[in-house]
Amino acid sequence: DCQCTGEPVVLGCMSSNACNYSAEANSDDGTCFFVGDACDDGDSTTGGDVVGEDCNCAGMEIVMGCTDNSACNYEEAAEASDGSCIFPGDACDDGLNNTLNDVYQSDCSCSGDLVPTGPAGLDYEVYATSEYGTTYRVFATFDAPTNELIAVYGTQAAPLSIATTTSFFNSTLGTNFGEGINPLFFSAFPEVEFDSWFTIGSFDNTGSGGVNSVGMEPYFVAFNAGDGFTIDTFIGGSWFVVPGSSEDAVSSEDNRVLVAQLTTDGVVSMTMNFQYDDLEGNSNNTDGLTISFPEVASGCTDAEACNYDAEAEANDGSCTYPGDACDDGDSGTMNDSYDSNCGCEGEVIVAGCTEAGACNYDASANVDDGSCASLDECGVCGGDGIAEGACDCEGNGPETYYSCDGDCLNDVDGDGICDELEIPGCMDELACNYDEDATDDTGDCNYPDDLYDCDGNCVNDLNNNNLCDELETFGCTSETADNYDPEALTDNGTCEWLGGLVESLSYEVYAEDGVEGTTTYRLYANFNSDEIEVIAAYGTNAAPWQMTPSSSFYQDPFGTPLASGINPAFFGAFPSLEYDTWLALGAAPGEPDGTNAAGMDAFYPAFEAGGALEVNTFLGGSIFVIPGQSTQTVPVEGKVLLAQVTTDGTTEVLYNLQIRDADDQSAEIVGMELTFPQVEVT
Repeated sequence: DCQCTGEPVVLGCMSSNACNYSAEANSDDGTCFFVGDACDDGDSTTGGDVVGEDCNCAGMEIVMGCTDNSACNYEEAAEASDGSCIFPGDACDDGLNNTLNDVYQSDCSCSGDLVPTGPAGLDYEVYATSEYGTTYRVFATFDAPTNELIAVYGTQAAPLSIATTTSFFNSTLGTNFGEGINPLFFSAFPEVEFDSWFTIGSFDNTGSGGVNSVGMEPYFVAFNAGDGFTIDTFIGGSWFVVPGSSEDAVSSEDNRVLVAQLTTDGVVSMTMNFQYDDLEGNSNNTDGLTISFPEVASGCTDAEACNYDAEAEANDGSCTYPGDACDDGDSGTMNDSYDSNCGCEGEVIVAGCTEAGACNYDASANVDDGSCASLDECGVCGGDGIAEGACDCEGNGPETYYSCDGDCLNDVDGDGICDELEIPGCMDELACNYDEDATDDTGDCNYPDDLYDCDGNCVNDLNNNNLCDELETFGCTSETADNYDPEALTDNGTCEWLGGLVESLSYEVYAEDGVEGTTTYRLYANFNSDEIEVIAAYGTNAAPWQMTPSSSFYQDPFGTPLASGINPAFFGAFPSLEYDTWLALGAAPGEPDGTNAAGMDAFYPAFEAGGALEVNTFLGGSIFVIPGQSTQTVPVEGKVLLAQVTTDGTTEVLYNLQIRDADDQSAEIVGMELTFPQVEVT
């Protein structure tokens, strides 16, 4: 029938050994794939994907991780990077809540900037109830887990008070400090568990302990009898730990340190003072913290007040009265206050410019909306004034090097001479290299030493002995002394007080080069009688106590601020310890010593760092002995040891002493001065 016909085209893989062979195909479309061909199994965690014997596509699992060996979390076994690498400088979390901007450091450790610690707080919780009353535990609270509680104290300036409306339970088998409680005794003596005691962190003998006390004995007597007490004397009292010696003294994860356990059936009221160190060792004090428990309902107890609460048992200071400020809930009013019927209402707000001197002042406005404007230099209200770069409203510019006000554009030293016109040099006429033409002081002026000219000769030397006349005036320089010489420039140890009973300060050389390049001196107070006793050395803002080196004091790493803390038995192993700088009252290291200290912790750090001793605050500080307890501060051959200093320069001292004479009369010697070593005048 002459029709043109053909067979339909069927596309597909025509290779019989291919995984996707199609017997129906009559035209190969190039899609054939075979066992061993590369493929993609669609799984990003595998690699080397190939067609297997079962004609399925599969690959081997890839070990993912950080592949950069300079990263902090480099994984040697990782075959492919998963983008998890972290490097020094990347953000992290050091786990501390008192740091900011935590980043990985060069050693891949994580740390941040320390946030200055805030003031301490005071809190309590109920530990147990028993036949002896309710047992409470009291805590010092902090804003960081790294604060270390060093001391709980009371003084005249910062009283400490612990009281109850009934009495405290104190077991006869108990102790003053929690670290003395042994839980093994609770089954045999149940009352011991509820004993009242004090602490710094430790609640029984399994803790780190280390609590000491000073001045607390009379208060412990009252406390153990069930009474409260108040410490408000000049010397005061404290319980404390040595910094860094007790793990329990650190606030840790709960940001608090246990300070007391109190058992009573009454209402407890406390006023506490804390000294504590932050993570960097900075010392802090929080005084006057108060707490009362158990809590009772509080509110306004004044029936005449607008917010009287008939159910309140204690007044919380919230009472409000007609005329007091309030909030009427209307954002369109201000100065809201209670009226005579205790209703709250305010005056309608009118926004505008309230500044009478402004060019757009609105007399009806009672709230300033920030729109106040002033006349610019060209007399336009709120205008932009003189155009940038111009000197006047007409657009005139300044002279070269100068501003429109005639001031130099560049005048680093502020002398009125433009930097481009300056002549550098020394401009001080008193300098040895003075340049009269200079306009810009280069800071390289050379000056003669005090009392000398530019050639190194004394300005005043009448006897030509190469010792300047100004340095040859010796005498008593202590203004409080009986024989004070206002003409004397250098104290020569001749001062006398109390009619000659007190004979000034003196020094002796104890050792030369004990520490290489230094001299060790011992400082003494001199007396005309051995029938007196030195009770204390002290300082306040009114009567400073100072020991100032011209360079620095040598402070041995194993030394202490007081001679009583130095053990001569260690001199053999640590020879330099013998030349440590310390304070004393009569007793040298190794001798019987009953010296105490009050308020000195604030002044020791600078002194122990080799700097000056500066006891000059309102509360001040002192070292002292209990009168009549020993003979350590009774003069020996007219002298009482006060200090040892090791330095390579001179030392200026200003001392205040309290003494007791043969008639048991106390006296204070204020302003004893001495500078040593002194130059011999020929």
